Amino acid sequence: MPTVVVGVRLEWRHQGEGEHLEFVAVGTAVRYTAKPGAYRRPNGQAFTSHLSGQDMVTLLRSGYAPVAFVMGNCVFHVAVQGFLKTLGQVGRNAEMPQWTQGNYQARELAMSRMQAEAERDGGTGVVGVQFEISNYAWGHHTVEFYTAGTAIRHGGSAETIVPSFVLPMSG
Repeated sequence: MPTVVVGVRLEWRHQGEGEHLEFVAVGTAVRYTAKPGAYRRPNGQAFTSHLSGQDMVTLLRSGYAPVAFVMGNCVFHVAVQGFLKTLGQVGRNAEMPQWTQGNYQARELAMSRMQAEAERDGGTGVVGVQFEISNYAWGHHTVEFYTAGTAIRHGGSAETIVPSFVLPMSG
């Protein structure tokens, strides 16, 4: 039986003086009983997914197949406003349009990169999308938008999914 990895969690951290970045991917290997090669990427590689085992079963039972773990990232520099403009806003609430626009642009670039990865691997959609926005690693005038999900494609006939109720064994 083929083995695949589900529930992939991707983490990274800076090493040393911020010059090196360590990536760690952790997941759960499972065996599935589908026909050999049923869930392969167009290049023949096995699929990867960040979905949990339960989410994977729900996906398969609804007629979709996982394709690949996909992600998009954008680190965007936001230009600071001038000193006189900042001084004129002291003591007032005011929108900082350069930050708003920077966040929007970073998000759109990261999402489009994730979508391009999904399309490259033959996916027709992305599920379980997670995102994170921060500026901790790159300084005060940057914003980083990271997004990840599982690319999927229609993979066959859907089953009728009937919810089941679970009762606790203790009183």
